Amino acid sequence: MASFKNIPPNFTISPDGSHLILSIPIEKSYVDDRSYRLIRLSNELEILLIHDAETDKSSAALDIHVGHLCDPDNLQGLAHF
Repeated sequence: MASFKNIPPNFTISPDGSHLILSIPIEKSYVDDRSYRLIRLSNELEILLIHDAETDKSSAALDIHVGHLCDPDNLQGLAHF
């Protein structure tokens, strides 16, 4: 079981205690048939899960909220890859 320092508003602990689950619906377009779920791990990593029953493919993306000003001097441009 994971331990959570602070449980933000609108999140509940999962039944197995391993993560938090956003307990309010995610706003989306009325023409969007996909289902969405946001979870947060004990290390505060947030994961947005999107289910699309119409596709046979899967994908993943990562956003780390840093830009080119955080690039080390010897690796300029790192934030763009």
